[in-house]
Amino acid sequence: MEVWKAIDGTNGFIEVSNEGRVRSWLRGSPNVLKTQPDKKGYHRIRVTIEREKMSYKVHREVARAFISNPKGLPQVNHKDGNKDNNAVSNLEWVTNTENARHAMENGLWDNVFE
Repeated sequence: MEVWKAIDGTNGFIEVSNEGRVRSWLRGSPNVLKTQPDKKGYHRIRVTIEREKMSYKVHREVARAFISNPKGLPQVNHKDGNKDNNAVSNLEWVTNTENARHAMENGLWDNVFE
């Protein structure tokens, strides 16, 4: 079952789901938003709330909403290496070193510097 949680700082207007989708309540009813990949392939949304422009990386917001991070780890890793798969089951909090090691071991290292 898909579960939705508000993104911090959006006054409850923007939500992420455990399946990696994003929706907006800015027009009164829920509207699933299209994401756009950034230069490195991470999906992003850009919204304006009360004249303030905001940008969010979807995988980070899904992790913040659904995955506990008691050690305060700084990065979110896509376990399968697929940046299109932002489902909570595919994400984990990791150290910089763990994230780099995962990229090298899975042949993703070249994409890091693009």
